Amino acid sequence: MRSALGHSLLNIRNRRLLLIAVVLMILLLALILLFGKGTSMGSAEATTVKEKMYTSIEVQYGDTLWSLAEEYGQEYADPSVFIREVSAINKLSGDRITAGACLFIPVYR
Repeated sequence: MRSALGHSLLNIRNRRLLLIAVVLMILLLALILLFGKGTSMGSAEATTVKEKMYTSIEVQYGDTLWSLAEEYGQEYADPSVFIREVSAINKLSGDRITAGACLFIPVYR
């Protein structure tokens, strides 16, 4: 049989362990909510996966690679990334494009 003192020490130890477990669970939940924005748990927005495809466009008078990036490159955080990709796809040696030329550009659907 356990003595009353031994039983009370065991209860204190169990309560401490339970408290530590609860605090750890709260911290874990807070970390998931703070850093899990890319997951459905941490974000109220629905994430949609878009497929990258390519289409062709005819360059109009006054078009520049920058204006094309603004018009078609909304999926890119930095327009210069779109411009580099369009330049590589179309094997452009400089930044000049001419009206009437056909360019392949990435699009997301």
